[in-house]
Amino acid sequence: ITNVPYVVLGLYATKLGLCGLTFSLFLRSRGAGRESLIFSTGYALMSYNMAYQLDIMWLDVIVLFPLVIWGIHRIFERKSPFFYLTALFFSILFNYYIGYMVCIFSVLYFLSLFFLGEKRKKFWDPGILGNYLTASFLAGGLAMAMLLPVLRSLKGGKSSFDLSALTMRQTLHLQNLPVKLFIGSFDYDQISGGLPNLYCGLVCLLFAGIFFLCRSVSWRKKLRTGLLLVILCVSFYFNAFNLIWHGFNPPIWFPYRYSFTFCFLVLSAGWEGFRAAKTCSRKQLTVMAGFVLLLMTAAAVWMNARKFVFMSEIQYVGNLLVLFAAGVITVLCAKKRQRLGTLLLLLLCAGELCANGVVIFGRIRLRDNAVYQEFVRRTEPAVQYVKELDDSFYRMEKMFFLTRNDPMLFDYRGLSHYSSTEKQAVKHFMGQMGFRNRGIWAQYNRGSTCAADSLLGVKYILSEDENDVVPYPLLDTVGDIRIYRNPYALPLGFCTDEAVLHWDMEDPHMFELQNRLWASMCPEIGQDIFVEEEADPVRLKNAAQSEDNPCTYVTVDPDKRAYVIYTFTASSDDPVFAYFDTDEMRRVQVSVNGEDRGVYFHVDQYDIIRLGSFEKGQKVKVKLRLLKDYVNITNAWFYHQDMDVFEQYFARLNDEGFEIEAYSDARLAGSVDNHSGTQRLLFTIPYEEGWQVFLDGKRADTEAGAGIFLTTQIPEGSHRVELRYVPPGLKEGLALSAGSLVLLLVWIFVRKRARKRFLKNVS
Repeated sequence: ITNVPYVVLGLYATKLGLCGLTFSLFLRSRGAGRESLIFSTGYALMSYNMAYQLDIMWLDVIVLFPLVIWGIHRIFERKSPFFYLTALFFSILFNYYIGYMVCIFSVLYFLSLFFLGEKRKKFWDPGILGNYLTASFLAGGLAMAMLLPVLRSLKGGKSSFDLSALTMRQTLHLQNLPVKLFIGSFDYDQISGGLPNLYCGLVCLLFAGIFFLCRSVSWRKKLRTGLLLVILCVSFYFNAFNLIWHGFNPPIWFPYRYSFTFCFLVLSAGWEGFRAAKTCSRKQLTVMAGFVLLLMTAAAVWMNARKFVFMSEIQYVGNLLVLFAAGVITVLCAKKRQRLGTLLLLLLCAGELCANGVVIFGRIRLRDNAVYQEFVRRTEPAVQYVKELDDSFYRMEKMFFLTRNDPMLFDYRGLSHYSSTEKQAVKHFMGQMGFRNRGIWAQYNRGSTCAADSLLGVKYILSEDENDVVPYPLLDTVGDIRIYRNPYALPLGFCTDEAVLHWDMEDPHMFELQNRLWASMCPEIGQDIFVEEEADPVRLKNAAQSEDNPCTYVTVDPDKRAYVIYTFTASSDDPVFAYFDTDEMRRVQVSVNGEDRGVYFHVDQYDIIRLGSFEKGQKVKVKLRLLKDYVNITNAWFYHQDMDVFEQYFARLNDEGFEIEAYSDARLAGSVDNHSGTQRLLFTIPYEEGWQVFLDGKRADTEAGAGIFLTTQIPEGSHRVELRYVPPGLKEGLALSAGSLVLLLVWIFVRKRARKRFLKNVS
C-alpha cells in the first residue's frame, strides 16, 4: 500500500509517454520525420493531460486516439479497415466514457475527409463509406459484453438525463477561450466548472497559424480543419451540444472532457504548417510568424484586461517571448539550417510544456506523499490486526480518514465511498440513517447511531482520537489507533416482517425515521428505540435572533465569541445523539459539557452527533460557537437510544440471521433458520437486478425492502441460501459481442476471397 503513489506516478508517466508515441506514429504515417517529436511532445504534455491527471483512466483512450484517426486515414487510402476497428474497439473497451467522445469525433472527422478530402469520394463508395461504417459498428458490437452491463448499472447514478436540459444557453464566454492557449492558463477552481483546457504548446500553435496562412496548404485542408475547430467551439459554447459530448449528463467537475480533440486538431494542423513552412521563403515566414505573434499579442492584451486570477502580466509577457523566440528560430533556420531549427524548436517546445506542467502541478491541491505514507503507517497495522483476528464477513469503519475511499485502499468492507457510478438511493439512505451524505459521496466519519451501526453490520470501529465518542467496548490499541468492537453488529442478512417492504425513507426527521424502520422489521416489538430528550429554551451568548428569520442567529459583537446554547436533563443513562438541521451551511464549533465535539455544518460533518452517555438526571449543555458571523438552525433534535428496547430488536433479528459459510466478490452461501415464521429475508446489500437469490437450490424472486435493500420471501424452517451476482445485460452483451465476432470473421473471409480474385485477375 505504501507504494501506491509511486505506482500511480509510474502509470501516469507511462501513459504520457505512450500518448507521445502514438501521436508520433500517426504523424510519421502522414510523412513526418524528426519534427514529429515537437508535436508529439505537445500531445503528451498538453494541458488536458496535465490538468486531468486525477483521472488517469481517461488517458488510456487519449493514447489510442491518434491510432483511431490513423485508421480513418488508412480507410481513405483503401488499406485494411481492421486497424481502425481494433483501435476504436479498445478505445471503447478501455474507457467507454471517453471512448464515446472518440466515436463522436470519429464521425465528424470521417465526414470532413469524405466531403473535403483532396479527392472527393462518391457517397456510395463501398471501399470507404462501407468499410468505415462496418468497422465502426463491429467495434461497438464487439464491446457490447462490457457496454450493456455498464449502461444498465449507470441507472440511478449521480446524474440522470433530462430532455429539458438540452437548451441552447451558453456555458461560457467565447471571448475568454484565447486565454486557455497560453502557458500557465490553469486554475484549480476551474476543474469544478470553468474553461476547456486547450494549451498544447505555443511552438505548435505558431505552426498551426502558419498552416492557415500558408498558400501552399490546400484550401480543403484548411476548411475541414477550421470547420472541426468551429464545431468544437460551438460545442463548448452551447449547453445542448456540450451535454451530447458528455453522454447527455452534465459533468460534475472536470468540464469539457472532450477538449483533447481540439488539441489534436491544433497539433495536426501545426505539423502540416511545419511541413509547409519548409517550402516558404524567409520573407514569407517572417510575415506569417509576425502575423501570428501580432494576433497573440492582441489576445494577451485583451485577456489581461479581463483580469483572470490565474494569469498575470508577467505570464503574458513570458508567453509572447516564447512565441517570438519560436518565430525567430523558424525564420533564421529556414532552408539551410532546418535540422538545427528543428532541434531548437523541440527544446523550446519541451521547455514551455514542462513549465506549464510545473504550474499546473503546483496549483492542483494534492496531499504531500509524506502525509499519505504517515497515514498508511499508522492505519494499516490496525486494519491488519482486525483482519487476522476475525476472518468472518463483517463491515468495519474509521472515525478518521485520508480519502472517502479508504475502504478500497486498505481492502476492508466499509460504508464510506466516493464514486461517480454510485447509486443516488444508496447515498440518500446513508444520509437518512444519520451519516454524512454529500450528494457525490457518502461517509461514515464520526458515525451515527448505535442502531444504524447495528443494522449495517459495522462490527469494528477504528479511532485515533481518545476524545472520540464510541459507544462500544475497547477491544485493543495498535499504535495510536483504538479498535472498538460493536457487540450489536447484525449479520449481512436476517429475517424480518413483510412490512419492511413498505417503509418510506422520505422523512427529514432521522430519529423518527429509524424508529419506523425498526418497527417495520419487527412489528411484534413495535416500540420506539429513540426517545426525545426535552430541551430547555435556547439560550444565546453574544448572539441575537435575526429579525428576518427567527431560525438565524447573528453575532452581536464580532470581537467576542458568540454561542447558541442548548440544555436538557438526561432522562436515562443510555447514549444520547443530536442532529442540527439548517438551510445554509455556516460552520460552528460544538462542545458538550465543555468537551469538544468538532466542527459542524462542515463539508465533512453534517450528520448525527454522538453526544455520549450521561447519568440519569445530569444536566447536559450543548454549545454551538459561531465560526461565521451568523448561523441558521431550523431544527435541533436530542434523542437517547433506549438500549433495553434496542436489545430486544437486536436479539430477535440476530437470532434468525444469515450464517455465511463461504463468500467471494460475486457469491455468498450459508444458511438461515426462520423459526418464527416471518415472511422476509433481508440482506443489507443494495438491491440490484443482478443479484440472484437461491433458497434450497431454487431461484427466488427479489424485491427492494427498507428503501434500498435486497429482500426475498422465505418460508418457515431452516434453509440453505446462496446469493450470486450476475451483471444485468451481461448475457445479452456477450451474445451481441459473439455475433459481432462472427460477422467480423465472415467479413475478413469475404475480403480475403475478394483480394485473391483481384490478384488472380490482375495476374
